[in-house]
Amino acid sequence: MVSSDDPDAGVRFDPFDAARTEPPWELLAELRRDAPVVPIAGGMRYVTTHSACRAVLRDTDSFSNATGFKAPGVEIPVNE
Repeated sequence: MVSSDDPDAGVRFDPFDAARTEPPWELLAELRRDAPVVPIAGGMRYVTTHSACRAVLRDTDSFSNATGFKAPGVEIPVNE
């Protein structure tokens, strides 16, 4: 059973999955039909439409990248 606090619970798309061999276009079209913003792997969200993307980019209070974005395994050195 998957914990309800698991950020990847129910996730159907991981853009960083190197084992994925099929193009994701059909799945991405399905995600667009489901909702304007959907959860993907790593606790991230995928914005599925142009209009939703424009809204997200303008709403910095609700959608923030203040914690940074990096692919799994990427280490970013801290400059002091």
